[in-house]
Amino acid sequence: MRNLTDEELVRFILNTSETKYINLLHARYKERINTTCLFWLKDPELAADCTQDVFVKLFQKLGTFNNQSAFSTWVTAIARNYCTDKLRQQKRQPLHLSLDENRTAADLLGLSEVPHEVIDVTPYFQRLKLEDQQILHLKYEQEVKLEDLAVHLGITLSAVKMRLKRARTRLKDIYDQSDASRL
Repeated sequence: MRNLTDEELVRFILNTSETKYINLLHARYKERINTTCLFWLKDPELAADCTQDVFVKLFQKLGTFNNQSAFSTWVTAIARNYCTDKLRQQKRQPLHLSLDENRTAADLLGLSEVPHEVIDVTPYFQRLKLEDQQILHLKYEQEVKLEDLAVHLGITLSAVKMRLKRARTRLKDIYDQSDASRL
């Protein structure tokens, strides 16, 4: 059964819907899909959830596979497209930073001259590059420790600090430009 090609396996699943074939396909592609999701989403928990979602989508669309490309290419494209959609959805969602009572998002990100001033950072945040959004989201919304960010991103602790500083600076620049245009 392990000697089956992907195309044969797909045909058996479509014809029989037997669990053993579905499980074999899942075992073959779980790591590839998870790696693809992790590459795009940069969040192991979200990637694991999306991996399962991609399999649901994959099995729903299995009948549309038409051998125009390798099955592995088709699977990877489904995973990539799903992750891209997920990132677009995240971009549209407002940023709700979880902060202690005494510090607002504006205080932490250096946007406000007035202490504890409440500023909705969402419109400015959405104008950042995706990488900046992700690191600020992980640090300030998910409250991921710097050391864990370094491991997660595969970079040094000092590189994490520098990326955070640069992302905050870019966010402040966007805010300042928007603020200046309102005057």
